[in-house]
Amino acid sequence: MGSSQLSKQFPDLGSAIDGAPPDRQRRAGWAAAQWAIRISGLSHPVVAAAQIGGSTEAIEALVEELDDRYFELQELCDEGKCSDADVLAAFTQARAANALECAIQGNAADAVYEATACSDDHSELRKLVASALQ
Repeated sequence: MGSSQLSKQFPDLGSAIDGAPPDRQRRAGWAAAQWAIRISGLSHPVVAAAQIGGSTEAIEALVEELDDRYFELQELCDEGKCSDADVLAAFTQARAANALECAIQGNAADAVYEATACSDDHSELRKLVASALQ
């Protein structure tokens, strides 16, 4: 299996993506990214632009910015200066942006893997990916 982290954590999803034609893989990656964006509540002009073909550099910079924000909040939470909910929200938004970056790059397996981090309930994500792969 070539789907790396996805295949390790979700072998069925990794196999399904690996066995699909490239156009369906891309659709699955985009479906996963859209789901992650919706679930996380991520709203940013760079995300909107990236979804319609905007700058890949801009989304890469946003991913880095959101990751940094998540790490900062984690440190603050460790010091008792913010809530676990704040950290979780930052984490899921960073993962959603990363899922979008992976989808833009055509890496469906990584897009789906990043999307799985946005929720403990993967039932809707699994349905969306399965539908995109058909």
